[in-house]
Amino acid sequence: MAYNAMVAGYCGAGQLDAARRLVAAMPVDPDAYTYNTSSGVLCGRGRTSNALAVLDDMLCRGCVPDVVTYTILLEATCKRSGYKQAMNLLDEMRAKGCAPDIVTYNVVVNGICQEGRVDDAIQFLKNLPSYGCEPNTVSYNIVLKGLFTAERWEDAEELMAEMAQKGCPPNVVTFNMLISFLCRRGLVEPAMEVLEQIPKYGCTPNALSYNPLLASCFLLQAKADG
Repeated sequence: MAYNAMVAGYCGAGQLDAARRLVAAMPVDPDAYTYNTSSGVLCGRGRTSNALAVLDDMLCRGCVPDVVTYTILLEATCKRSGYKQAMNLLDEMRAKGCAPDIVTYNVVVNGICQEGRVDDAIQFLKNLPSYGCEPNTVSYNIVLKGLFTAERWEDAEELMAEMAQKGCPPNVVTFNMLISFLCRRGLVEPAMEVLEQIPKYGCTPNALSYNPLLASCFLLQAKADG
């Protein structure tokens, strides 16, 4: 644990070479946490190739990557090389007996949406149960964001209905996206109605709930004042 803390300290300070030397010199075998710390920082700095080299080093030293390892690398791969390359890494993950969790799958869903391929993301979401994993609120929010960005209201409405049907409750992020979308379309009254519904779902409105409404009301008042 002391070595892991030192590796984390070096990585946090940006001293990646020092962290790498420490891992190589450790008198005990580094564990997945050690490698995850290094790969996480590398990915955060856009050094995906180096992070993948960390994965290779893990395997060479007999350290089994865990779900956190792969999730970190999948997120970086989506950003750098696209989701199709990430899918290859996902296949490798499964082949090595490491079961992805919903956080892992959400990273992939987000990667697909970031490329504007919302229909592919919807299909991926529908396939999740066949992988032994059910979509959660975050999963739906990622795809809803893509649909709202593409101005695909009917598809978003259909997905929200599916969300309710599967017993997956919306959260404040869901409502905030809906309010923002409605305000962009000039539908202030429906947006106000959505705001009023938020507490009924056990959520508390936040600044992002009110900001689009305040901006819309300001614009309406400015137009009225001529």
